Amino acid sequence: MKFFFKDDKLVVFYTHILDDILDYEIEDMKTFLRLLVVRLKKRHHLPLSGYYHLDVYINQIMILEFDQIDDYEDEIDLNIILHLNHPMMVKFEDFFMFPEKKYYYENHFYKAIEEIDIKKNLEFVEFIYKDEVDEVKRRGKLIREG
Repeated sequence: MKFFFKDDKLVVFYTHILDDILDYEIEDMKTFLRLLVVRLKKRHHLPLSGYYHLDVYINQIMILEFDQIDDYEDEIDLNIILHLNHPMMVKFEDFFMFPEKKYYYENHFYKAIEEIDIKKNLEFVEFIYKDEVDEVKRRGKLIREG
């Protein structure tokens, strides 16, 4: 799990592979997210309290964006929106890391997250999603090997 702050939002990259997460019932997902928030608060000492809008992007990994709407002590309330099978890509520097088609944009290479084995390459890539994926597909150069 990696986390950082971006544009006043807490962004969490949950990279543990959850093969069946797309099959979860909504109550299972709520329970999972509650436990994840408790873990972030206790283990990583993140000051999560108040009312948050939580966007959850899922596709091989889970990306959570916490946007605080209201601040109050000792409690957390989440308005959760799930984005299932959301387009994501990996960003990497080594041309030879992944064969076949990839995009080249602003001195980096990009490949759809579905086309790689996350478990083997987790430490060598960065993840992009949302507008960044659209930008790479629109402005990047598609390279096809072979």
